[in-house]
Amino acid sequence: MLIAFELSQQPATVAELEARTRIAQPYLSQHLASLRKARLLVSTRAARSVTYRLNSGLSENLISALLLAGQ
Repeated sequence: MLIAFELSQQPATVAELEARTRIAQPYLSQHLASLRKARLLVSTRAARSVTYRLNSGLSENLISALLLAGQ
């Protein structure tokens, strides 16, 4: 849920998310892969950098519900 919250604020790379969440890169990458597989995230690649953002097709209500459920 922390990752979804951070990405609801602004798109971010793995390195940026690691710094903001203090989740170690291997675990963060696993979570990001799961979220992408579930189509909750969209990624864009620029050279060697991948930026993740929440899927804009999701409603704000769904994201809010997920964040509340994780508390």
